[in-house]
Amino acid sequence: MSNTLDIEKHVKYFKRCLNALPSPYAKGLANHLSLTYFVISGLDLLGKIDEIPIAKKDIIDWVYSRQIIPSESNPDDFIKNCGFRGANFLGQPYCGGVGCRCLFDFDMPSIANTYCALAILRIVGDDFGRVNRDAITRSLKLCQQPDGSYVGTPFAGESDMRHLYAACVCSFMMDDWRGIDRDAATKYILASQNYEYGFAQVPGQEAHGGSTYCAVASLSLMGRLDLLTGERRDKLVHWLANKQITGYSGRINKDPDTCYSFWVGATLAILNETKVVDQMLLRGFIYSAQDPNIGGIAKIPQNMPDLLHSYMSLSGLTLLNEPNLRPLNPSLGISQRAAGENWNKILIN
Repeated sequence: MSNTLDIEKHVKYFKRCLNALPSPYAKGLANHLSLTYFVISGLDLLGKIDEIPIAKKDIIDWVYSRQIIPSESNPDDFIKNCGFRGANFLGQPYCGGVGCRCLFDFDMPSIANTYCALAILRIVGDDFGRVNRDAITRSLKLCQQPDGSYVGTPFAGESDMRHLYAACVCSFMMDDWRGIDRDAATKYILASQNYEYGFAQVPGQEAHGGSTYCAVASLSLMGRLDLLTGERRDKLVHWLANKQITGYSGRINKDPDTCYSFWVGATLAILNETKVVDQMLLRGFIYSAQDPNIGGIAKIPQNMPDLLHSYMSLSGLTLLNEPNLRPLNPSLGISQRAAGENWNKILIN
């Protein structure tokens, strides 16, 4: 078992995945932007963003080719379809300029892919000059439900805390909050804090590390973190601290999983409570899940590595001030370098 982070092997792992994904990822085509985000942001955290074997301009144009933009003759047509799709899988031509006009009612974006698109663009230095903010915010508004939650795609799918976070982080990055009723969103978040004092995906369900991150990060992005005070905050920190076994688990009676080094660790970082972490145990768990041959980090030791757990593990390690990794902005899920001084000043205590 390694007792250090093998930077060189992880760099090679992410670079390989940028050029050609292993065949099991074929079924993840609809989330191609998310997979690319893990690679690009992972290389950024490793300090190797300038070693990407593809020109940044080509990456930027490729991301914009996933943008769905309104009808030129009637901007209100297909407004619900506007945002970023995961991949061009409906036979559309490559649109590397500002995006493709929507031709089919079922050509839908997702808020998660829109977030990943914006994150990638920010990391590689784009100025969002081609992002259609107006269309995206109008589409976001259609995704918000009466209870304040969000569906991931307009008029489709389940509504919960994940999509609410994605809407908040997109709005923050675009500096345009017209797509969110922040009072309704805040009410939904607070109603989802349950008897354990963690946050559930929806009110009345079990608390979970991922939904707790989404809830706390959303409050941070909306400038409403100060609503977590007294017992709400203290018992939340206690619940988070008790998720650590060696690594963190996501909920009660579950085994540790490397991805929660981000979900739980970043929540503690937003709350400025990382002092409760046993850093030696957490580092040891993540190091033990590294693949010694091909690089990358698995969900648990002895498993095959994958992009999500590799990226989440690196993100968790940055919150422990791991040497040779760039620090993370925990509310945005990108490096502090990519976030820049203004965003870091707003979000990091």
